[in-house]
Amino acid sequence: MERFNSNCITESEPCDDPVYMPRDWDDHTGWDRYYRACSLQKGEPFLSITDIFALFHIEETIKRLKERGWKKCWFPGCGISSFPRLYAAYGFHVWGTDISQAAVEYQQSLPAPTEGELHFFVHDFRCDPPETEFDFIENQRAFQGLSRLSMGKAARCYFQSLKPGGHAYFDTINVRGRPKTTIEEVLSEAGFHIPCYRSDCWYRDTLDSTGIEYAFGWNAPYAVEGSGLFGGLRRRFQQKKLDRYHVEYCMRQQREADETEALWSDGKTRVAHVLYNTG
Repeated sequence: MERFNSNCITESEPCDDPVYMPRDWDDHTGWDRYYRACSLQKGEPFLSITDIFALFHIEETIKRLKERGWKKCWFPGCGISSFPRLYAAYGFHVWGTDISQAAVEYQQSLPAPTEGELHFFVHDFRCDPPETEFDFIENQRAFQGLSRLSMGKAARCYFQSLKPGGHAYFDTINVRGRPKTTIEEVLSEAGFHIPCYRSDCWYRDTLDSTGIEYAFGWNAPYAVEGSGLFGGLRRRFQQKKLDRYHVEYCMRQQREADETEALWSDGKTRVAHVLYNTG
């Protein structure tokens, strides 16, 4: 669980009396308490470690979005992230919302960029959508911790908020396996097209059915069991099995991508991308 201490936004030393994110992501009082502690040092834009890594790809991301002719963007559950302000600086018309009054006040206290447009207001994304339609949505780590019921409400809100042909990006932290399947199920039920959804579900179910203890590295599974002579032999046997499934998965994924490529640019289908990050 992420923690924050208002007295050490820029310090690397251990913090006394840290303030933690609420365990229940539907706890709006907890979020406001958390962000009120975060925002005590107003005027200092906040970047998490994951945000810093994302900056390495920002030019490529912005170029891709502008090539589609997209202009209006929504950051639901923006908290104190610097990315709404960054996107506005690149010329986008950005709406940043959060359930926390403290987070919105913090965002409003910072200087506005000279380019684009930037709006912040309090909003519960599990309820009615904002009174505007967006070309794309950037949900940065504000979805995976919700209950399934709240995920469904939020997904329907996002779907209704997007223009036909729009895309929603869900940035997640360490979400694989069944938790990712749940997220994709909820988004699919709301009406979104999920790229390679069938292939990904098959892959996760197949890997789990092997009974092999595995982890992921460089987007491929590797067996983690095995020590000593016989343990090492067993692990190599398991790895060969995982490798075969990975090859089949890549083939299935490519076929599905070819079959659904037209949906990405038909001007009607709303697409959701579930992105994996470590953190």
